[in-house]
Amino acid sequence: MGFRVSWWMVMSLSVAMVANCAGKSSEEPDEGNAADTGGSSSGSSSTGGRKGSGGRAPGGRNAEAGRAAAGGPGTGGSATGGDSAEGGQAEAGEVSTGGTVTTGAPYPRTLEGLFQAQCDAAVSCCDKKGLSALPARCASEFGWVVIERNFERGVVGLDPDALEDCITAYENAATTCTETGIAKACRGLLAGTQGPGEPCAGFQECDRSDGPVICRFTGTDPVGTCTPLIHAKEGEPCEADCQNSTECSGNEGGLTTGPRVYCFEDEGLYCSYEDGAQTCRPLRAVGEECQNAIACGSEGRCYSAPSTPAERSCALGLPLGEECRTIDRAACANELWCDGPSGVDEVGVCREYEFYKEAVCPE
Repeated sequence: MGFRVSWWMVMSLSVAMVANCAGKSSEEPDEGNAADTGGSSSGSSSTGGRKGSGGRAPGGRNAEAGRAAAGGPGTGGSATGGDSAEGGQAEAGEVSTGGTVTTGAPYPRTLEGLFQAQCDAAVSCCDKKGLSALPARCASEFGWVVIERNFERGVVGLDPDALEDCITAYENAATTCTETGIAKACRGLLAGTQGPGEPCAGFQECDRSDGPVICRFTGTDPVGTCTPLIHAKEGEPCEADCQNSTECSGNEGGLTTGPRVYCFEDEGLYCSYEDGAQTCRPLRAVGEECQNAIACGSEGRCYSAPSTPAERSCALGLPLGEECRTIDRAACANELWCDGPSGVDEVGVCREYEFYKEAVCPE
């Protein structure tokens, strides 16, 4: 279904992507472990931390794994011209009345088309829940502010393939009202232009074509530096993991100044904490012994059978519709969670995360 939204709102605001793009039901758990993207299917705010293993993720200033620019409420800029005399200045989340455009698929493969697809999906899922929609709130809900400023500064561009995939993912969400596929499709949407060692205000500004990059901040300096992650080899010391399901780029601040050394799942490695030392080791295969889920890769889980609780081995995450123990909601496959009553012996069902933007359709 379509709706009418201010053209000047679309042109003057911008999108904060990827984990922040998709909402979830208030009854659903945090997705940082279940579908690390994690979750929105990313939703983690660490830079390549551990999934349910007690490991630490590089902390500090606004760490952002899985989320793109931290867009949010702000002034939407001034609207001039159009077919209304009420142009004026639009606050974030409100509709400026200086000219209008009708939304609805098929969407142009532009940033404006993505905005339309996002808001149409939110409104469609409001309708499916029987709730009235407030599309004027899409701007602040999806954070269409920061990125346009970066475009104007020339520090980011759009990846056309990721844009195509991202719009398609929101078109699907308008029908399914689930988050499945959104984070993966929209990852890499913003292509940074700043090379290693060059200044950045956020990791999206850094060129990530050769791999994940940290925008590292020092002290209270608002300008960071683009710093690629170091790939550790088997047997070498490591600090954390970069899993295939996770956006490992991020923002980082604090006292640490050296390069971050990661084990990369796509190179068959994980950062092991066994024997009290952090060392890159080969990933464990399904059926092999494990101490934590990180050893099994992003698609795996580390389980113990009821008959042998002391012995744990790698297994794939439970598929959609499979029964699960709600005490271990992360037992389901990526982008799924165990929906059921809480309790040690309670049983639930693996379900997809709901795409629901509460601000757009408040109950």
